[in-house]
Amino acid sequence: MRILKIFRSRIVLFIIQFAILSLFLIIFEYSFTILFDSSVSEERKVIIQILANYIMFEGANDTIFIYCLWLIVATIPIILYRKAKKVYSMNLLSFILPNFFFYVFLSRYSPLYFNENFGQLSIKTVILGAILIVYSIGSSLIINHVWKIIKKEKPTQLLDINKKVVSECPQCGTKFDSKPLYCYNCNAKLIDEKHDK
Repeated sequence: MRILKIFRSRIVLFIIQFAILSLFLIIFEYSFTILFDSSVSEERKVIIQILANYIMFEGANDTIFIYCLWLIVATIPIILYRKAKKVYSMNLLSFILPNFFFYVFLSRYSPLYFNENFGQLSIKTVILGAILIVYSIGSSLIINHVWKIIKKEKPTQLLDINKKVVSECPQCGTKFDSKPLYCYNCNAKLIDEKHDK
């Protein structure tokens, strides 16, 4: 349980999500093309390029790749938290952070490219962000509902013991919440001692 608590920590989960994203980007050698302004230094190009690789895409194959990648990563909080509010807030945080720094660095260090492409880039960001929110909330609600059905309480022996046993006097028809020896109404003997032994 302690390990699960560590994984549920937002910082640890954020690191895990980005480690998985990075691993997939490296394995598939994914890179988003940016036509930087001539004044941008190499160090800044590298930082902006790394951030762009996490969130930007061009063409059908790249779109499918980035969408699938983010949906895979968004599944981790769904499994760990199962609560819609926690899930979508975690996934939104993971998505907004690289987007924020990408747009800030790009606008500051490559303003020409940023101004020319801002509309197109921001539409991609908004659509992917909206899909992530819908997926996070929808999946967590479905999983939570299924989990409740699976974990439905089954009647236990303790509950059976606490159930009231109703008996009836064969002579006068008086009903009891227990099995008394004698009927309090007509004094008839209710339990045959030979059968009880």
